[in-house]
Amino acid sequence: MKIGKFDSEFDQESLDIQKCLDIWKDVNCMKLLIGGDINFGVSDFVEKDRAKCRVMKYNYHNDVLMFHNSVVPIFKERKSIVHVVHNEIGHFSE
Repeated sequence: MKIGKFDSEFDQESLDIQKCLDIWKDVNCMKLLIGGDINFGVSDFVEKDRAKCRVMKYNYHNDVLMFHNSVVPIFKERKSIVHVVHNEIGHFSE
């Protein structure tokens, strides 16, 4: 299934991941943000609460993920962003 920039097959292995540091890879949170629903069993209330609590800090609209007022780029875009910023402020040794 492809939804915007977020690719996932939403398989059981992905759904078993309880905590993921990268919000783009947190399948349950992304499903909630994109407007989907998460089908949990009765015993999965802890994961459901975790995901619902985490997404309260994010907004997803037109393929752009925001954390409060800051854009959260997808992982493959982060390296070039860091490189540009470090070049601008001189953190890369020459």
